[in-house]
Amino acid sequence: MFIDEIDKIHSTGTEGEFYGRIQATLLTLLEGVVLRVPAGLKSYSEVNTKNMLFVFAGNFEKIRQDRAKPKRAIGFEEGALTSKDTSDVATELVKYGMLGELVGRISSIVELHPLSKSEFKQVPLESSASPYLYYKKFLSLIGKELILEDSVIDRIVDQAMSRNLGLRGLNTYRDWE
Repeated sequence: MFIDEIDKIHSTGTEGEFYGRIQATLLTLLEGVVLRVPAGLKSYSEVNTKNMLFVFAGNFEKIRQDRAKPKRAIGFEEGALTSKDTSDVATELVKYGMLGELVGRISSIVELHPLSKSEFKQVPLESSASPYLYYKKFLSLIGKELILEDSVIDRIVDQAMSRNLGLRGLNTYRDWE
């Protein structure tokens, strides 16, 4: 089961108690339960989560921002200790507002680096979900050719990256100036 935007249910802030309950429910699912899932108007199917693989994904922008803040140096040398040197991802997730019990049930935590501009640029040009490729193919059916200059792709990518919108931000390019 893939659960995206897991970073949106951290238990800090005004909605903390509500999101804490959501995390507790996820913890129950991770431990393995039998769920009754609607399978029609009056019937249910049972789903056992005991042997189910759970994959969580999230941006955790606040953690990245906290890491970027300069930390006070320890010792005689300015900059001797930085947040990156002492970072422990599981501890950061708990500090961020994830339940320790939930983080403890996640056997592997993998951090991905932000996409470079060239990687970002590949998505609208090569992805199977690319609107550019869709329209290019569509227009070829009626004998027309769609040409998108590199400068246009660069501008779209620069806008999405500068607004910190991620890959989904590429879909909003039509709304920009």
